Amino acid sequence: MGQHSGRRLAVEEDNQRGVTALGRPHPEDPALALDRIERDLALVASGTTGAARHLAQPDSFLVRSLAQERASWDPTLTAWDGIVDVAASAEPLARLRLAGQRSSASAAQGFAECPYRHLLQRGLNLRAWEEPERAYQIEGKDFGSLYHAVAHRLFAELAEEGRLPFGEADLAPLSDRLGELVDEELDRFATEGGIMSAALLGPVRVRLRSDLEEMLKDQVDQAANDPSFVPASFEREFEEVEVTIGAGASVSFRGKIDRLDLSQTTDQVRVIDYKTGKYFWAKEEQFKGGRELQLAIYNRAAKALFPDRDVAEAVYYYATATGEYKRKACPATAEVDGTLTTVLETLDGLAVAGVFPPVADSCRFCDFQAVCGPFRESRAQRKSGDPRLAAFKRLREIP
Repeated sequence: MGQHSGRRLAVEEDNQRGVTALGRPHPEDPALALDRIERDLALVASGTTGAARHLAQPDSFLVRSLAQERASWDPTLTAWDGIVDVAASAEPLARLRLAGQRSSASAAQGFAECPYRHLLQRGLNLRAWEEPERAYQIEGKDFGSLYHAVAHRLFAELAEEGRLPFGEADLAPLSDRLGELVDEELDRFATEGGIMSAALLGPVRVRLRSDLEEMLKDQVDQAANDPSFVPASFEREFEEVEVTIGAGASVSFRGKIDRLDLSQTTDQVRVIDYKTGKYFWAKEEQFKGGRELQLAIYNRAAKALFPDRDVAEAVYYYATATGEYKRKACPATAEVDGTLTTVLETLDGLAVAGVFPPVADSCRFCDFQAVCGPFRESRAQRKSGDPRLAAFKRLREIP
């Protein structure tokens, strides 16, 4: 412990003298380094001939990093850009395909958003580093989970009690029950360690209850405008929903649907998927260049769950003040089915060819931004003329 502290003090003294010319602090004496990076920086900075010759070895991290940097600006895709040797990687590539695999809608969408991310996650099994820390506020995904839990419990209770659909006169007692469910779910969240202290959940409690109460009012308005559809099934799991993507090939989807509404006047079923974020759809958008597949897949799943009914549509319901209670519908049509098949076939074709490019147009919430590094958009644009990207670029033209 004493030696460690002494080395740290020596490093701090060197840092005070400005020994940071190579981009980060390091000791003047390599023997005082706390790790290999500090040692190597100190050796390079020493100016001693041959002191850092190990960094010039062909398999060294530095040599490989410089090769990667040069390749990243090459106008063609390289092994550093997700190009996999098909002949040498047949078995791993089979796992990266969609054909013959069980998948989820979110996994297929992730592939469409960025094939390189798909390679990192599914091929190399990389995951974002999670630092254990005390949470002083909840994240968006936690709010979404809490919202879904309360909505599911409330609607399931109403269905069991035969109180669906409900009207304006029911809103006051529903508000009371809603408050109880919100309290229970937040208490559970705090007990399970989701936040440092339950006392910090005050603002979340107010927002969660307010959003859900407004959702109930919106549901009353919707029922007045379209009284035929009634919520009937909640958190419904599905498996083995097959989508054919080639001769003798298919991908099998599994997942869970938030809500299924059944028409009382026709033989139709409608999918409702709650969203707690912002509404981000432009007019006429449906697939967003292949990035949005969930609703089209849910239409298929609804038909599998209710084979004797016709599927009307699958709907994203942005059921919070943030989403302004807007809806985005995807009709269950042959055209939508055909586009879904086209997107999945194209993605599977990329995997067959061993092409997983970092397209850098969906990076905002990506966990792997540090892997791609800075200037990723510029590098992707420089490589956009590679002919191996042609089929994928056509996906981006789908509205």
